Amino acid sequence: MGEFVHVYNDGGGIRDVAIAQGSAAVVGSPDKYAGGKISTLITGIPFMIPPGDGGAVGINFSGSAGNFALNGAGAIITGTWNMLKGCWIYMQANFGGSSYPAGWYWAVFSSDTAGILYTDKYVSGKPKRPASPTPFPVNLSGAYTTTTSEVTGPTGIVIPGGSLGPNGSLITRIRTHGNVSVSKTFKIYLGSTCVTFIGFITTTPISEMSVATVNQGSESLQINSRQTGTTGVGLSGASFTAGTENTSVDTTSDKVFSIGMQVSGATTGCAILSYAAIETTYGAAD
Repeated sequence: MGEFVHVYNDGGGIRDVAIAQGSAAVVGSPDKYAGGKISTLITGIPFMIPPGDGGAVGINFSGSAGNFALNGAGAIITGTWNMLKGCWIYMQANFGGSSYPAGWYWAVFSSDTAGILYTDKYVSGKPKRPASPTPFPVNLSGAYTTTTSEVTGPTGIVIPGGSLGPNGSLITRIRTHGNVSVSKTFKIYLGSTCVTFIGFITTTPISEMSVATVNQGSESLQINSRQTGTTGVGLSGASFTAGTENTSVDTTSDKVFSIGMQVSGATTGCAILSYAAIETTYGAAD
């Protein structure tokens, strides 16, 4: 016979509601994670490291608030702007001749070659769309130079300690995007440990992947998806990258989930995280 919980009706009285098979147990029970899946994060708001070589290719601020042009052939793949009608763009400090700090700023593209940057910033937690974006009170101007260092994108997402159990899994579904120049990488972290390395991506940047971190009968030993530019379910290879495809993260304590992004080698590169969906599944010892 199935399990039930008591639900108190607004108008008085109590009714019994069945707990769906496979759902997480009631919070506060002795083992609140056993038997179920938890959707930790689902977001379709893109994160973008834009191209910008300080000259002919990439973002160039027009001198009117946060308005910018995106110049150069191949700066982004044709039609990409259709998914960038609201996204977080990483800007280095003092962009556009301003004194604003580095960080993720809200932007809205109106075509593949134009958009507007706003003062709203993403720092941590579930990404959200600003209800009423705030225009820059100053006029940004000049060509922008992007970073080739790794930048932390979505972060501050807590994977509760014990939520995987000794045989549980963390599944991340992501879609990558960008342009066809320069190497791009996406890294998934639990705390400070990279548990999935997706790279290096060059001429075929648009892909959709489902990657996994799975405990190996121990809450501090994991086997992970392969380190390669196209990885995850349904793909194969003939190499093993120790230290990335296997890790030893202590999942009995809370860990912060984050995604790192990077373009390397040249500032004409562009990397976009189109969406991310994270799900943990508890796996008991027996």
